[in-house]
Amino acid sequence: MWKAKKMKFDKELLQVLCPFGEWEHPKGMQVVDEESARRMRRSAGWSAMSPIPIYIGHPDDIPSKRKPKVVGKIKRICRSHDGIAVVAQYPKEIYKDVISGKFSAMSPRWQMEHIEGEKYRPVKLISVGLTNNPNIADSGKILSMRTNSTLFETAIFESRKIAQRISQLGNSISQITSKTESLKKQLNAERLSNRLKERESSSPSKNISERKMNVSKLVDAARNRSRMLGEPYTKSFSIVKKQNI
Repeated sequence: MWKAKKMKFDKELLQVLCPFGEWEHPKGMQVVDEESARRMRRSAGWSAMSPIPIYIGHPDDIPSKRKPKVVGKIKRICRSHDGIAVVAQYPKEIYKDVISGKFSAMSPRWQMEHIEGEKYRPVKLISVGLTNNPNIADSGKILSMRTNSTLFETAIFESRKIAQRISQLGNSISQITSKTESLKKQLNAERLSNRLKERESSSPSKNISERKMNVSKLVDAARNRSRMLGEPYTKSFSIVKKQNI
């Protein structure tokens, strides 16, 4: 555990540590996702007694007898709606350098676990280096300069609520679209059914059946013709049948 000098880390900033996504690393690809945020929050805890140090650059990567100078500390790791954020505490002078843009970005140094192939997931934040040449886009971006931690939490909570509302709105639109498509299919089915009924009602077979005479009437007509004309009954029946069918 590192020991901070007696400095007043009384200036707080809410900053982006890393957006969700995949980021290049000498080992392969760093996968920063929901699981990464959960693991880092859990490993860091919420105790101000064991803060994560902030340096200028990464002097802790270089073996030295002298302890690297701590210029800030991570008080809290937060889950934002699209990535991981941190509540960073600085002394007055470093705070001014950060908000003025002298140090425009952060470079997280973390412990990673292998996922598969050349992919690794960050699971524990070890330290943070202030830099102007970040490997991760938007790392170090200032989200808020308010010093009240409750306000930080409220801002993050509100951003999550907005994201949830957008997601719910998207689901509602999807459901409406699905219902509309279902209604269209029902209407099309009803229209097809009506067309088939219309065709059946106007089909030639039905018209022919309506013109057909009753068998007994055919017989009577044939008999009458045979008597009147004196022709054979079979001939009369054949003629009458052709005339009426």
